[in-house]
Amino acid sequence: MNIYTFLYILVCLFNTNISTVTTTVVDNDSSGSASRLLVLLIDGLRWDVIAGHLEINTNEFGFKRLQKNGAYLQRFTPVFPAECYPNIYSLFTGIQCLCIISHLV
Repeated sequence: MNIYTFLYILVCLFNTNISTVTTTVVDNDSSGSASRLLVLLIDGLRWDVIAGHLEINTNEFGFKRLQKNGAYLQRFTPVFPAECYPNIYSLFTGIQCLCIISHLV
């Protein structure tokens, strides 16, 4: 087994797309108290699944409550659709051209 095969197997084993929940403390308040930001990223969940759930479900719990009391992103254009991590990195940093792959076909 050469080194490239070993590295490929290693990358495949550790490359899992796990839903990410991140809590970030941002000090934007003039009084000096920290406000909290909870970013909930669900990998592999299409936007229309939640939109359909919000139309059918009338109670004020779950995603409807999160949308009403927080921010809701209707559309996000991924920078690298096959992987979750570059999209999360681009969302938090604002860098759009993280993965540029060009080839001649």
